[in-house]
Amino acid sequence: MQHDWRRAGSTAFALLYWMFKHNRLIAATCYVFCSVLWSQSSFAQVGNPPSVSITAGGGTYLQGDTVQFQGEATDVEDNDNPLTNSIDWSSDLDGAIGTGGSVSTSSLSVNTHTITASVTDSDGNTTTDTTVVIIEPNTVPTVSITGGGGTYLAGATVQLQGTASDAEDGSLTASIDWSSNLDGAIGTGGSVSTTTLSVGSHTVTASVTDFDGNTETDTTVVTIESDTVPTVSITGGGGTYLAGATVQLQGTASDAEDGSLTGAIEWSSNRDGAIGTGGSVSTSSLSVNTHTITASVTDDDGN
Repeated sequence: MQHDWRRAGSTAFALLYWMFKHNRLIAATCYVFCSVLWSQSSFAQVGNPPSVSITAGGGTYLQGDTVQFQGEATDVEDNDNPLTNSIDWSSDLDGAIGTGGSVSTSSLSVNTHTITASVTDSDGNTTTDTTVVIIEPNTVPTVSITGGGGTYLAGATVQLQGTASDAEDGSLTASIDWSSNLDGAIGTGGSVSTTTLSVGSHTVTASVTDFDGNTETDTTVVTIESDTVPTVSITGGGGTYLAGATVQLQGTASDAEDGSLTGAIEWSSNRDGAIGTGGSVSTSSLSVNTHTITASVTDDDGN
């Protein structure tokens, strides 16, 4: 188009010169016509502005998500040189994003962004298109153990309780996963119980993961102790005595959890009942007969 206008202008001015020699009125009219042609020839050099259109990428995302922008750009004069690959993308808050028909970023800051797609043709004409991208905070969930830590005897019921929530997902309490560093998985939920924890000191972990893959944990310590019965032994006092003689009963007692229980030994006769308490007791009031003397001890767990 550009060259056609120039040829038309040159031809018109040649015609103007011939007419000027023969008829001044005709020449003046032709001069006006040629001026219009030449001005159009100048405008043709500037050309039409390009067009650019954002086809994908606007919307709401969480911080850290990948935002994929796509666009198209064309120009009437630059058909042999497509402009899509020359689109410059930028954020009004974070600056340049990239260049091309498709660009992606995961680093946009938390805020509302006006995204601009800009393209410039070979004549220097620039056109833009915009879209809005909202980046929201991607917060991690919270989880808290509210009950269950402490010391238990082997076989006792340990009731673990907790709560969990997330700013985006709401309550996640039902999704809490419980585990022991010694025994592995325990269960899932806001309240789980177990009677099978092994003897030892357990770090119990409550873990929760939100819908965006963010994980948070809380821990507590559960100590499981062996539930053994105490031991008691009579070390002296058995035998045959005359009525009224002093019978000196002696014994020892201990427990794996409670240590020595000798001072708590309770002595009794199957015929006369209670005799006394302690590691050493004496009596001279046993009735004439054969007595079965019992030394009994109970630990702190009731064994």
